[in-house]
Amino acid sequence: MKTINVILANNNRNFRIAIRQMLFSFNEVEVIGEASNGIDLLNIMKANQADIVFMDYEMPNMNGLEATRIAMRKYPELTIIGFTSFDEKLYIKKMIEAGAKTCISKNKISYEFIKSIITEKQNEINNFLNIASIDNKLKIKINHQYKN
Repeated sequence: MKTINVILANNNRNFRIAIRQMLFSFNEVEVIGEASNGIDLLNIMKANQADIVFMDYEMPNMNGLEATRIAMRKYPELTIIGFTSFDEKLYIKKMIEAGAKTCISKNKISYEFIKSIITEKQNEINNFLNIASIDNKLKIKINHQYKN
């Protein structure tokens, strides 16, 4: 099974630590970077291919909303999960419109929520790998038929 590469983007170090601790329970997940603002996130992403970014809405220098817009333009296969301290639907709607898969209030985050995100991404990657494998087998079979 492919390792899921995760980046945590949140200016609150304690929040990043809490999410990282939840992610430690998944053998197939690796936290490949942490950022305290959107600019740092985008710089980390230049050198590291992430599958999931857990992104805070409110960060200094470049907020999560703008970082989400830019990241999704550059990396459309990326899954961004937005977090917000505000329980207002407007913030959640803006993050989803920017390209986040979902956005929830920080006080609603649970192990089960994190697990569902990881499981969904694993299934997405496994389906892609299965399709690529089938496609490769078909190409080999077709090439073999033309050679004979």
